[in-house]
Amino acid sequence: MGVRPIHECVTEDEGGKKKQFWRKGKYEWRTYNEIHADIRNAARGLALLPGISEKRLQRKQVVAALLAETSQEWMISAQAALACGLTLTTVYATLGHEAMLHGLNQTEAEIIFMDWGLFDTLKDEVLANCPALRHIIFIGKDLVPWTV
Repeated sequence: MGVRPIHECVTEDEGGKKKQFWRKGKYEWRTYNEIHADIRNAARGLALLPGISEKRLQRKQVVAALLAETSQEWMISAQAALACGLTLTTVYATLGHEAMLHGLNQTEAEIIFMDWGLFDTLKDEVLANCPALRHIIFIGKDLVPWTV
């Protein structure tokens, strides 16, 4: 799996529409074995969450939602959820709060994988209003490069 690190993020305002442009570095490659180890470890962690293994042993459905930008971590999270036999749903970061709330409640998602940068904007209006939601798992890295 190849990932290009973001070295610079520039936001431009063109007629009221914000556009982002990134200056990326060279691909950083990871082997199948490295990715598979991450998926296996994430799946083990999911299985240890309170209530998840019990429901799976009873053959009850457990829904995990993905609310994140497409990334290496997104793919690893999805594969880990599927490895545990969880049902997977996606909630797009570009949706409004009302649509996100509807999607999470309609699917009765108990687990959500989300970019950690989205938490502050969603915790009160969306996440706090999802009664089935039991576990929030932060994934990804900040899209703005670290300054040293």
